[in-house]
Order: sequence, then structure tokens, then C-alpha cells
Amino acid sequence: MQDAYVSKGVPAIIGEYGVASNRNIDSMDVEKHKASRAYWTEYVTRSAKAHGCVPFFWETGGDIDRNNGNQLNGYLFNALMNGAANGIYPF
Repeated sequence: MQDAYVSKGVPAIIGEYGVASNRNIDSMDVEKHKASRAYWTEYVTRSAKAHGCVPFFWETGGDIDRNNGNQLNGYLFNALMNGAANGIYPF
């Protein structure tokens, strides 16, 4: 996207990216699952910005309480904010 659009002055959006939580979480290593979700979210956010794209995170369900807007998985939002803070637009 950077070569095809951003480098030519065309705005590029990474829309609706996110990683869903596995619903079978009881049968896996929960901490590794959380760490993997956090790593992916931070990496994609940071990389999008570093390549001149505007990232739009998509909450896939289960990370925000739809009744009051509270975070249910703070680790994921910390990763999102870290990626946004560490990603630097190239222009």
C-alpha cells in the first residue's frame, strides 16, 4: 500500500483490523493467547503508521462492554495505544 498509494500521495486506510479472542479459551494457554493478541495488535498499528497508512481498529466483540463502553481487556487497548504511540508517520 505504501508503494502503490502512499508514495504517490494517495491516502490509504487500514480499515477494520482486529484479532478476535478465541472462544475456547479454557483449552489453551490463556497468557500466551493474550500476549499473541497484544503483539499482533501493536505490530499492525505501528506498521500501518510507519508505512503512511491510517489504522482503524475493529473491536471484534468481547473487548468492550457494549452496555457502558468500558474496556474488558485492558491489555489489548494498551497494545493498541503503544502501537499508535510508537508508529511514526513518514511525512
